[in-house]
Amino acid sequence: MAGIGFKLRKLLDEGTYFAEIKVFFFAAYLIAGPWLITVSVIGLISLFSSLSGNDYDIFRTAVVYIYAFSLILTGLYQMPLTRYLADQLYIEKVEEIAPSFLGMFIVVSVVSAAVGWCYALIFPLSVFFRIIFSAGLTIVSLLWLAGIYLSCLRDFNKIGFHYTFGGILSLILTLILEKYFGSTGALLGFLTGQAITLLGLSFRILHELSFPGLRVSYECLKSLKKYRIHLLAGFFFNCAIWIDKFLFWLSSYSSSPCRGMYSFGHYDTSIFLAYITIIPALAIYLTNIETSFYETYREFYGSILKQQPLKTIMRRYSDILRNIRFTFFELVKTQGLLTLVIYYFTPEILMKMQYPATLAVTVRWGLWAAFFQTLFLFSMMLLLYFELARETLWSTICFFGINAAVTALVIVCRLDDYYALGYFLSAIISFTFSSWLLYKRLQELVFSTFMSQPIPHEGTPTENYIGTDGRIGKIIFPN
Repeated sequence: MAGIGFKLRKLLDEGTYFAEIKVFFFAAYLIAGPWLITVSVIGLISLFSSLSGNDYDIFRTAVVYIYAFSLILTGLYQMPLTRYLADQLYIEKVEEIAPSFLGMFIVVSVVSAAVGWCYALIFPLSVFFRIIFSAGLTIVSLLWLAGIYLSCLRDFNKIGFHYTFGGILSLILTLILEKYFGSTGALLGFLTGQAITLLGLSFRILHELSFPGLRVSYECLKSLKKYRIHLLAGFFFNCAIWIDKFLFWLSSYSSSPCRGMYSFGHYDTSIFLAYITIIPALAIYLTNIETSFYETYREFYGSILKQQPLKTIMRRYSDILRNIRFTFFELVKTQGLLTLVIYYFTPEILMKMQYPATLAVTVRWGLWAAFFQTLFLFSMMLLLYFELARETLWSTICFFGINAAVTALVIVCRLDDYYALGYFLSAIISFTFSSWLLYKRLQELVFSTFMSQPIPHEGTPTENYIGTDGRIGKIIFPN
């Protein structure tokens, strides 16, 4: 998206090693900063919280459920909405972005509040807790929505301030309110800080993108219908990330502080620790895709639109392939080395972090699963870049189906040393499948691009004339 790419390219224009380091950390913050801030807040809450036993489990599980449900709901519109915003920026209709944000804000609020309230009715807890849970799902869903629109902005320093300030406020309010209202107060304090973050981000979006006569527009909802395949792809991808957790939560492995709240601490903690390790790879991915790859991608299609010589077009095509190979090997080299090191020292790392050593086996499976999920994400985004939405959909369905099937098999067969087998196999097979589709389509890129273009001055073909004898055409006698 334009805002992120503009900022990264501006930093790289300085042409120094320090600038490249700044770009790396900036990309890492953009792609994982809000997540890390939230996780850090939850970690500090667990360290300093006065809650214990069932009350703390209710608070922790409620937060996990809010984020899980909000991500799945976001998956229904994330890809179509991103495509809609990209289209508006491409045709320079920036004035339509802020109205669409207000329209989506209303729609997401209504849907997420309804879903949150319906699920909260299961809890044998107070009405006030149910209301807070429903409001929490709404707030976090809107935060994901704001995150999509933030990619259109350029002032990321202030965005970082809002995330940090909201995280600190969540920590302080949680520790204060839990003393008076228990788990209900803790959840209220945590979500109040997130609500302040949402208000700050919404202000930034409207301040930078709004124009005189700001209005509410639901035009962006048409993108859900127009890009149905993108909608399904995003939905299956987010479901695939959570399906293994849901299956364990519904199995005999889970524990439950109350009806409607289930968790499996061993698996949840292990996979979370594995997820943290992929931040460097995500930063490299974002940096390369939004800078060097974007430039070569734009030059290739620009050379076709400008009707440049075939030799120039093929050179641009070679640049695209070279850039993809470079980024891929950078990901494998950096993330592979990091994964190997953490894999080897997993027991020592767990001991330093005061986690039980029994997590080591599952963490190690999760490390390699997260590694291949990063590569799968890379190939999936490239498929979308080249308008291969149908191939992306089949890849995400593969990810979801294999993860669900293998995880169910692990649960039924009680394979206690292979909890993350479903996640691992689904990630590696999905990456292999999507890479094969990408390779196949890239081999035909020049041909398919040219064949999809209209012929200049092409007229509408006339219908075939069928004569009285049943043959096509007619006889014309020369004078």
